[in-house]
Amino acid sequence: MSAVTGILLFTLAVLLFGVALVVARKSNPPRWLTEGSAGSLITITTIAFAVTGLGLVAQFAVSYGREPLGATEIILIGISLIFLILVFTGIVKALRRSDTTAVTATSGTKDVAPALAEAVATSSTKDEEGLSTPFKHDPSHSGQRKRVASKRAA
Repeated sequence: MSAVTGILLFTLAVLLFGVALVVARKSNPPRWLTEGSAGSLITITTIAFAVTGLGLVAQFAVSYGREPLGATEIILIGISLIFLILVFTGIVKALRRSDTTAVTATSGTKDVAPALAEAVATSSTKDEEGLSTPFKHDPSHSGQRKRVASKRAA
């Protein structure tokens, strides 16, 4: 029975994390998920369910030969595995659906090019002649501090 409980706990962890992921990837995610301790609570709960579920499945695998395995337990393990697969595929489909709606929503707007041109114009700098040149990002300055080389003699 520990395998059934473990698989169901792992399924609950996948469901909880998947729903939180789908909701967080919306264009306007709920504030309770992105700020505060609710996101941390969901993460900790998901990890606890997943680890406990996998631990119970491992306990079942270690004690496989010692306990008799009945037909009802085999059927329940099969049902819980099917339920896990259904939950996982449903979440993957929801994530793909949210990705395609996000792509069509951003490609459907026609004001993206003027807004981008305006952003480049506002982030321009003046050179010595007074002409405005667009600001270019230098990839060598990624915002990280430079490492200081050691000055030991070779």
